[in-house]
Amino acid sequence: MKLNIIGLCFIILFSSSGQAFEFKSIEIGGVSTPEKVKNALGHSVNCSDTPAWALHNDDGDIPSYSCSGNTTVAKEPASVFVVIDTESIVKVVEMKLSPDSYDNVNLELIKKYGVPSKINNSIVKNIFGVHFEQSISTWVDKNGNEIFYSKYTSSLDKSYLRFSTRSYRDSIEEKKLGREKDM
Repeated sequence: MKLNIIGLCFIILFSSSGQAFEFKSIEIGGVSTPEKVKNALGHSVNCSDTPAWALHNDDGDIPSYSCSGNTTVAKEPASVFVVIDTESIVKVVEMKLSPDSYDNVNLELIKKYGVPSKINNSIVKNIFGVHFEQSISTWVDKNGNEIFYSKYTSSLDKSYLRFSTRSYRDSIEEKKLGREKDM
């Protein structure tokens, strides 16, 4: 028993690769361009030529480039959405895929990034009262960049995988707070 606990501690302490969070060579918080994103994700992804997406910070909205389309994650089909700010920093890569692929994709994320920083398992139920096991895995690096993977989204037919910077998540929270003032 003592050996198992030591082995588990070793895995937890040393399983993280320490590498930057990236998806198909698109580094989260790193520099990229819409053209590089399109080349990395495939030709079924389209990117804006001019800033159109707006991120929010203390100074107001920041125009940003966006890319969207279809790609694969661990050979599983996924829809993808990417935001790059006007300073060419990749802020977020969001994907929706089938919940059936959760276990395979999550295993590949663990192989690449180590044991998640946080794992949350719970039971959710649909409008008909059928129960499903919800699983959420979260990895956070030393810069606050995050990988968030949820088996189910607001519906039970999609899972949600997001690679994001702290500043991106903060901008989303600031927009939500601003809504209260609009009521």
